[in-house]
Amino acid sequence: MPRLPLGELDQAQTDPIAFRQRIDHPEPKTFRPSYFSALRDAVFEFHKPGRTLPDALSYLEERLDRFSSRRRATDVVDQFAWYVAEFANRGLVTFHTRLNIRVSLPSWAPPDLVCSGQIARVDIVPTGGYAAWLFRAKEPGAWSTRLQMPLMQRTIATSVLGAPLPEVSIGVISFKERLIESRTYTLSEVDSAFDELEHILRSIGYSPPSAA
Repeated sequence: MPRLPLGELDQAQTDPIAFRQRIDHPEPKTFRPSYFSALRDAVFEFHKPGRTLPDALSYLEERLDRFSSRRRATDVVDQFAWYVAEFANRGLVTFHTRLNIRVSLPSWAPPDLVCSGQIARVDIVPTGGYAAWLFRAKEPGAWSTRLQMPLMQRTIATSVLGAPLPEVSIGVISFKERLIESRTYTLSEVDSAFDELEHILRSIGYSPPSAA
């Protein structure tokens, strides 16, 4: 099944030919343990029903024992503590983690073509609405301009929550910089993003069937 990774759509804008080649000839995915993967998995442990903060911290420390740098391990533990404190201070209620989503494609797109990605966390905001988050090891430059963000906002609003678009924000949590930022895209911005997605499909070789 050919797949358009949401997080790589900006690469398709830059080099559509290379992007199409990766779709047609995907390389096998290999998992390499990292400090960030240990941190991210510990955060998911923290949010699991029935798990406690000490449980998640013990899980993290066990994972970090597999690495050689004690300095980096200490920094990761500090990042985890920062995350937990920020989560408590904001009063958010998490009800989804590791949420896999599929973005709707035009009706003329091949039926087996999938555009998908994963949301790290989805929250109920105490003041109203919902917040969806991506986790990052470090802050990606100009994250709010990336095409995936408004596409994710609409998909979460319509396909997951059944909520009005303005009630859903999307953002990033970056652990290295201790950064939490989000925004809500307008209907016009979201429509433009879907127009750009159609343009990408055409540029990589998918197009509507010719009229008879």
